[in-house]
Amino acid sequence: MLAVEEHFERHLIVARQLSARSFATMQALVEQSRSETTKLIEGAGASGLATLKTRDTIASHGEQLSANLLAMVLNEHGISSVFVDARRCILTNDEHGSASPLLAKVAHQTRSELTPLLETGKVPVLGGFIGRDGGWCDDYTRTRQFGLFRDARRRCSGRQRDTNLDRR
Repeated sequence: MLAVEEHFERHLIVARQLSARSFATMQALVEQSRSETTKLIEGAGASGLATLKTRDTIASHGEQLSANLLAMVLNEHGISSVFVDARRCILTNDEHGSASPLLAKVAHQTRSELTPLLETGKVPVLGGFIGRDGGWCDDYTRTRQFGLFRDARRRCSGRQRDTNLDRR
């Protein structure tokens, strides 16, 4: 549990540099994550078995906290952003520990979730390596997710495009 606590503390160290409201929000998110991961770790300890699903779920907490924190940092620096739970976009098979994306569903879900945000000028912030029904996603999924984001961004009419983003 000590290693997990170090990760929680790193998020709080960064959040302490933000407004009191953002810090309070991050504290609440960390406490919720701490409670959920503690239950998972204790359950695995009691059974003597940490399943791949349990490991994926524990790891997903860091991704969600990091994405929330990045959205807060961007907002405080004048970039309108919003946290989006990656599980609303990334759908995978059920092979915990090495799930593969269901690309057609990922494309549809990502466009459905991100396009409305982009059209209103918001930057969606998602964690990587997390998906619904499978947990971990590989680098290809992250790359694909970025490509879909870029495609959605290009389709936004009347918005100035970030040319650095488009060159990637």
